[in-house]
Amino acid sequence: MIKLNAARVALLITLAWTGGCATSGGQVGNPPEVRRPTEAGTLLLYRDGSLVGFFATMLIKIENKAVYRLGRKESYSISLDPGEYLLDYSIGLNECGRIVSIKSAEILRLRLAPDCMIYED
Repeated sequence: MIKLNAARVALLITLAWTGGCATSGGQVGNPPEVRRPTEAGTLLLYRDGSLVGFFATMLIKIENKAVYRLGRKESYSISLDPGEYLLDYSIGLNECGRIVSIKSAEILRLRLAPDCMIYED
């Protein structure tokens, strides 16, 4: 038989309660406006399944504007005019970023890891 003390039960309840809120992602702002839709490229961002940051969402910013929160193994696709964009993301204390270059009609796939590694897939 498993015995749980009151402190452990309170900790489990707190983790379950905050975990549901913290792991829900979605759109948080408007992405940059596409001015040339016939030339637009696509940026596809995918958060890996790492257990680091399990209970947290990854805040995605483009050109310093928050646009989306990604949960584990979630993806986000955005149309952008050709050009260079500052892509930032944060999870916990980790602040990550790089310049991405979008070409006309290109699909750029990036896998984002909580340790600031960005992989082109």
